Amino acid sequence: MLMNPHSVCVNIPGSYLCPCNEGFILNGTECQDVDECQSPDGTPCPEHSLCNNTAGSFFCQCSPGYKPIDRGCEDIDECKDNTTCRFDQVCTNLPGGYNCSCPLGHHEEKQACVDTNECESLPCHPVARCWNTPGSFSCHCPLGFAGNGSWCKDVDECVALTKPCHPLARCHNTPGSFVCVCKPGFVSIGPLCVDFDECQQANELCHSAATCSNHVGGFKCSCSHGWNATEENGHGKGGCVDFDDDVCVFACVPPLTVKPGILVMSHHCCENLVSQNWLSFIS
Repeated sequence: MLMNPHSVCVNIPGSYLCPCNEGFILNGTECQDVDECQSPDGTPCPEHSLCNNTAGSFFCQCSPGYKPIDRGCEDIDECKDNTTCRFDQVCTNLPGGYNCSCPLGHHEEKQACVDTNECESLPCHPVARCWNTPGSFSCHCPLGFAGNGSWCKDVDECVALTKPCHPLARCHNTPGSFVCVCKPGFVSIGPLCVDFDECQQANELCHSAATCSNHVGGFKCSCSHGWNATEENGHGKGGCVDFDDDVCVFACVPPLTVKPGILVMSHHCCENLVSQNWLSFIS
């Protein structure tokens, strides 16, 4: 009697049977191994494990990065071991594995984690200052600006401050600051606006026959006795006119007769020696 190597002989009345052992299936006259790992119903092993077929059976082995627990496989936290990564790296546990990387704000350079200078990439507002710190950075708006550094807005000090300038000055806002400009007739001395004495200027603000009188925020030109003020009111070279010339012109025109070098007014109002320019003026 020939028996199949992977079968068992079972005696029955008047005969016998040779059924295949468990894990084998009869194929013709031979008992062939059943590959349980290729079952159409799916793998017989739990999640995160590998199925290994053997003659007449199989066994399940947890995948790399997993360990057996009860009837399943559990992820191994490799980061619990402080020697998994370098001392300057951060260990991140992953399903079935782990990752070693430099901490935030650092990068790998020559097998070491070095600080990344984030300020080189200009992460702040154009007017803000970037301060690099170990593993990070911060943005700061300059004086005269408001914001968190990622955005900065000019502060209008002329509105924000109660009294930014002297009472006799006008406030002008500028980017990040402000300027105080004293009103006409005043000069700035430090934060103060003091009266400017125009009468002390070298250039002639008043007529030569006028007296300059300074007052707060300005000055006045007063023509001297014997002189009348013109439309310029004592200011400049034409600010005053001789009283006698003024009377002769307006009292004797018309009529007038002119002798060589002598101006003779009708009605005998005046007789005055005049230059060619004066004759030209009244002619």
